[in-house]
Amino acid sequence: MARETDVVERRVAPRWIRLVLAVVFGLLLAWDVWEAVGNLLGVTGTASALSTSVSGVGWAVLVLAIVLPVAAFLGVLWFGRRTGVVSLTIAYATVTVVVSALSLDLLAIYGIGTLLV
Repeated sequence: MARETDVVERRVAPRWIRLVLAVVFGLLLAWDVWEAVGNLLGVTGTASALSTSVSGVGWAVLVLAIVLPVAAFLGVLWFGRRTGVVSLTIAYATVTVVVSALSLDLLAIYGIGTLLV
């Protein structure tokens, strides 16, 4: 049991480990952003080729697919700044898996027919 005069040490990941983890998982999440931008360009191109437009739900899904990986990465970067190596790795891995699953679900639920008007 810690007393008021005892100093409790927290294990914080060294800066170089946090940097390596941020780069590795940042590249994985950047791939999701790249795919989302490709989907946005592809769907808008398909819509214009079919002489139609993208619906409101379509725009929401396409923009959410771009914003979600960036927001998730920044969230782990911010909230994981004072955690240990294992916790930080688990947080990055969890965010990567969740973002990938949500991106796949968005594409499965909202097919090209739902995104166009």
